[in-house]
Formats: sequence, C-alpha cells, structure tokens
Amino acid sequence: MTSILAMAFGSMAYFKPGDPQLHQAFALTERIAALLGPAEQIREFFPILNKILPSSRAEFVDVRKTMVAFYGGLLKRFKEQSVNEDCFVSEILDKGSLTDLQIISFASLFIGAGSETTASTLEWMIALLANHPEIQTKVYEEIKNNIGLERLPSHEDGKRYRLPKVYYVAVISIA
Repeated sequence: MTSILAMAFGSMAYFKPGDPQLHQAFALTERIAALLGPAEQIREFFPILNKILPSSRAEFVDVRKTMVAFYGGLLKRFKEQSVNEDCFVSEILDKGSLTDLQIISFASLFIGAGSETTASTLEWMIALLANHPEIQTKVYEEIKNNIGLERLPSHEDGKRYRLPKVYYVAVISIA
C-alpha cells in the first residue's frame, strides 16, 4: 500500500509501517472493495434484489465522504509542496483538465486496484522464491549490497539506483 500511495502522490505519501494514515488508507480501500464487490454488482443484473436486499446508499455516501476527506487531504498537501515529483497525481495536474473530485476519484481507483494487484503479485512472487532458493539468494544479495540490512528500502532507493518503478516496488515489498 505504501508503494502504491508513493506512486500516486510521490514521496510525501511514503508512510512508515504503523502510521495511522497508512492504516486509514488500508481500511478505506478494504471498505470500498467490499462495497463494490459481487453482492453489490449483482443488483445491476437483477434489479428485483434491490427490493429484497437492504440498501447500501448510506454506506456509499459515507464511504464517498471518507474518500474525499482522506485523498482530498493528500491532494491538498501535494499541491502545497514547493516541488512536485514525477508521480500519478503530478501527471494528472500537469494536464489541467480534471477537477479535484475527479483527481481524488482516480487516485482512489488507482490505489485500490494497484494494491490488490500488487498483493496478488507478491503472493505469487513469494511462492516462486520459496520454490527457487537460488533466485531467492540472488534477490537477498542484491538487497543487501544495494540497500543494506539495517533499514527498509524506500521510495528514494528507486531514484538513487535508477531502477524501473515496477522493480523497486518489488524490492521494497520483498524486504
């Protein structure tokens, strides 16, 4: 989640483990995913279910308010920075054609989708590394030699070593 937030909002959103904002992002992403899951989507195909199942409208309104407050706060902080980094939000702002609410919505979708696919990719990567100890050893040595073992990798490591974004997300996540 931290890596995806940093890709969206730059290093200002690179939260350390245990940070309350990071936990708020996790909780919000899980809440949105649950609300937009199969149970809610099936109503679109079978409108009769709207009469049987309880309404989720109040929950949708509350999630939207929470999303706008959380990501709106990050967007405000991002805009107040003196230097904007190369990131998802910076790219959108450079185009200048979206409202803040649209940017907040896109950032929320990007972070939600990115964290789910990243989690799935990491699960497979861990399974593959466990089955290929020789590659696991190479990855460990690369982290040890380039990052060190006394700290966790950070967003800055990707810039320092000029690694592709996908690569340093994987390295940060492995460590």
